[in-house]
Amino acid sequence: MMRAAIPLAVIWTVCTGLGPVETVITKIPGGTMVEGTSTTVMDISFERFATMMCAYHLAGEISDEDVILLQLPVTDGAASQLMADTDRELDEVDAFARANVGDANCPGGQSYVVGIIDFPWPLRDAWQVSLFTSTLTEGTALIDYQFQAGTARESSGHWQMTATDDGRTAMKAYFRFDVGFRIPEFLIRWGVNRTFPDLFADMEVFAEQLAAANE
Repeated sequence: MMRAAIPLAVIWTVCTGLGPVETVITKIPGGTMVEGTSTTVMDISFERFATMMCAYHLAGEISDEDVILLQLPVTDGAASQLMADTDRELDEVDAFARANVGDANCPGGQSYVVGIIDFPWPLRDAWQVSLFTSTLTEGTALIDYQFQAGTARESSGHWQMTATDDGRTAMKAYFRFDVGFRIPEFLIRWGVNRTFPDLFADMEVFAEQLAAANE
């Protein structure tokens, strides 16, 4: 019989300039997988925010709170080479991705994306190839990312954006990752609840700056 996931932090509400940030974290029993959601409402239009989220290559510039050091769409051929050789060091992967940049195909398409992840201590930094799939309908956008290969064990999830009636953007982030060992519960709570409120605030500011720069 499967056991239900154990909630580590049922709901954490942190008041920011955005509105409440609510985070639910669960640890999958019997393994090293952690998953959860974090939701808030951004004080920015859906169109501006969705445009920023589709600029995959800018992910490392959004916030000092983000764990993404590099995020680049690469060609299918480059992704295949990386997935066939996961012994590459971080510096080599970084240079290879920058030399083989592909199209983001967002919204409304798929692309392979190379990410270099700055994990907090005691975890080691790692890289991965993910398959990003983006969909866009009127007032709703979804960017799904699924782990394919790399030195990271797994980091998958999605970002869901919905236009609100008052002209803002409701955001829901779902994350699922494998830390590779049984990490203490307090570290999971500390890491996630420390990161998301500041990250969401920085994303809002960055989206406005990007929109202003493109006008």
